[in-house]
Amino acid sequence: MTISKPIKYLALTLTAIAMLFGLAACKTGHHQHGARMGMFFDMIAYKLDFSDEQEEILEQIKSEFKTIKKQTAGERKERAQALITLIEAEQLDTEQVSLMMEQRYQRMKEHSPKIMELVSQLHSMLTEEQKEKIIRFINKRQDKSMLLSANSNVPSDVTNTSFKL
Repeated sequence: MTISKPIKYLALTLTAIAMLFGLAACKTGHHQHGARMGMFFDMIAYKLDFSDEQEEILEQIKSEFKTIKKQTAGERKERAQALITLIEAEQLDTEQVSLMMEQRYQRMKEHSPKIMELVSQLHSMLTEEQKEKIIRFINKRQDKSMLLSANSNVPSDVTNTSFKL
């Protein structure tokens, strides 16, 4: 399915605006992402009834994310300023938005090997029951996403982007 240019521009603009509001919320303390990340990992361990060994691997994954966050703190501030500049512009520079997205993708690729190694270790420790719980969660999220898409005139690839304004 080909997406028309106006829809792409709308999606990019909305994403940029959402990122701006998210960054502003972080800056003012409305979202304590470090605490939320910790709660997220704790919830995973609780919901899947992790063993001590599994929790240890999960802690290593969490630690790796924290390390990445500390290493990229300066970059995040620069990206925030670049995003503000893009939003303030009369015309959205879609090439710059694409470049920023590509740079983000490259950063993710740089950091993913260590995390994927840990995730692979954790996966090898999952019981069948834990895997079934994860599959049910994924299916539930997919069903919710499909329901949102079905009840909307917005293309499904846009509604699958979760952000709040």
